[in-house]
Amino acid sequence: MTTKRLRILVIILCAAVLGVGILSSFFYAQGKEKPRELSFSSDEIPPVFSSWKEEAGRLLYTKEYLLEEEADSKHISRAEFKEDGILWSFYQEEAVPQIVKLEKPYTHPVHFESGSNKIEVLLGMLDAKKEIKTEDGYEGTVYLDTDSIKAEAKGYGSKTVKVNKVRIYYNLSNRDLSYVPKSITENGVTYQFRDIHWQAANLEQVDGYLLPDAYTAVATYEGSKTERYATGYTVEARYQGTLEKTEEQGTVYRLLFTGKKQGLSESAAARISGGVILAMGCMGAGIYGAKRFRKYKEARETLEERW
Repeated sequence: MTTKRLRILVIILCAAVLGVGILSSFFYAQGKEKPRELSFSSDEIPPVFSSWKEEAGRLLYTKEYLLEEEADSKHISRAEFKEDGILWSFYQEEAVPQIVKLEKPYTHPVHFESGSNKIEVLLGMLDAKKEIKTEDGYEGTVYLDTDSIKAEAKGYGSKTVKVNKVRIYYNLSNRDLSYVPKSITENGVTYQFRDIHWQAANLEQVDGYLLPDAYTAVATYEGSKTERYATGYTVEARYQGTLEKTEEQGTVYRLLFTGKKQGLSESAAARISGGVILAMGCMGAGIYGAKRFRKYKEARETLEERW
């Protein structure tokens, strides 16, 4: 092996030793400086949201916690912690009430009395909508459901009323009342003759005069009957709609941490420096050995020439 090749081999070996030393020291240091994993004690409340960002050259970490009314915020950790190679320190916090909107369907029944069951009368007695506020804090507008309107008679009475009927009799030969019945019966009611009107029909010319040869009788009859009627009506209807209310359900605590990127510690830097020095020492020793070997080889060759 020539001296030049030997020198290259030694340099490569020393460079390898140097690289291994530096990497070993670095990873050893990194292992010693590994950030702690985030964990929570049994009584510590975990965040519902967490993230960090760099803003205007500043590292900011946000954690949000949702606490029910009975929960105590002292169980929220504000201690320093490491994450992503950054040391995070508590900066400030704010508490915001968690306001939620609750909704529920609502039916509002109404009852009243009316003298009529006609829908147009009942609609005039009802409002189109109503403003509602319940004891548990819900409020809103409900609207009349017109299909829900019902009227039931609350009682009945009876009365006698006069009723009339008209009968028409055609093709009578003369205006003789004997052709007209003095009474008629219909649906159990008897009607008595009250009045009559005669109308001429089929006019014929006799001796230069138009004379009727037939008559039509329009007779009016009058009777009485007993009618049953409702003494009044009980009306019911419904208003329907959705009521809502706002309610505080716990508190959102928003904690802000500021971060500082962590370099290597002094001990880690010392270990890396030591590894570098050691590797450089190995490289120097290798180079020195290569030089000594070359001189030894040259002296030997000179000696052999003398012989």
